[in-house]
Amino acid sequence: MRLNYLLIGLFSILIACQSEMSKKDNEFIIEGKVNYLRDGYVKVIIRKGEGLVTLDSVKVNDDSTFVLKGIIEDPQYAQLNFFDKQIGIFPLTPDKFTALADGNQSGGKFEVQGTEEAALHKKLTSTIADYQLELMELKQKLTYAMGANEESKSEDIRNELIGKLDSQNEWVKSFVDSLGTGNIVAGYALVNYLNPVEQFDFFDQKVKEIEAKEELNEFEIRFISQFNNKRAEIEQAVAEQKIKREMEQKLAIGKQMPDIALPNPNGKTLNLSDYRGKVVLVDFWAGWCRPCRQENPNLVAAYKKYNKKGFEIFGVSLDKNREQWLNAIEQDNMTWPQVSDLQYWQSGVVKDFNITGIPANFLLDEKGIIIARNLRGPALHSKLEQVL
Repeated sequence: MRLNYLLIGLFSILIACQSEMSKKDNEFIIEGKVNYLRDGYVKVIIRKGEGLVTLDSVKVNDDSTFVLKGIIEDPQYAQLNFFDKQIGIFPLTPDKFTALADGNQSGGKFEVQGTEEAALHKKLTSTIADYQLELMELKQKLTYAMGANEESKSEDIRNELIGKLDSQNEWVKSFVDSLGTGNIVAGYALVNYLNPVEQFDFFDQKVKEIEAKEELNEFEIRFISQFNNKRAEIEQAVAEQKIKREMEQKLAIGKQMPDIALPNPNGKTLNLSDYRGKVVLVDFWAGWCRPCRQENPNLVAAYKKYNKKGFEIFGVSLDKNREQWLNAIEQDNMTWPQVSDLQYWQSGVVKDFNITGIPANFLLDEKGIIIARNLRGPALHSKLEQVL
């Protein structure tokens, strides 16, 4: 769960100037051009309080050029709105800019130049775009590998994906550190590209650094106020995430599956560990779960084909209605061992095995070691053919 608490209200944040300026000094000028001329207006918009304020609005000239002018009291991130078809964001300061945009679609070309802040913003966004492209390619490779049931390759790609995400986060943190929180672009990077839960220590460090300063700008004041107001909630999310990661590591491929001891339909307690010596599919399901019921015929076919070769299924139901549970077992011809405490999502196995949705399953080898997870359809048969 990614909880971007600090993004609210900080997307277009005010940065207080450190010296007073005359109105002339506060003036900005944006000389621009659009590649696709349309009817309508080009506007420069800033956030003020809880709303948006248009600082200037002009029609584009016949030669596709335009000039926007206005007074900016404090540097902040602003929007350039082209005909309500394309919006680009950039750090607006009392300077002279040049802008180029397609103007006809949200993903079109957009570029603002002319200031140090604009150059830093371009460096930030282009670097993030490069990371995102690499991440997208890795996600595609992971999808293909998982579809081909290439578990070892999938695990390698997954680790590479995690490493690339870590690299992006480290780059952003280095970028912020190099500029300091008083810089408008550093503040933007901090609240837009880092997650306060996943990067809690870094956010906490920035808060302490800011609190130690004698003079704070508007961003820094808002940043520490909003973070500290959410601190208890963020710390709770950090603790929950730590538990979740520990559970994920505990249930990773290659780990010993924790034991399960629950009553079967006759009230007799069955232990998962009693089935050591067989390849076991631990299947989390429920009679009320339509996707589970749709997958059950595949499990029945696999059981009939591989049971005599040493394959077993250990069904763990999240039902709460005993009759519904028993009827589903009978209707779906599920002849393998079944257990349930009939506690629905309050069942202890939900927390113990980090079950967030069903159907979910773990495939164990003869020693109870997890060798695959969430195998469905042909992927289950392919894996069983491989290990039996």
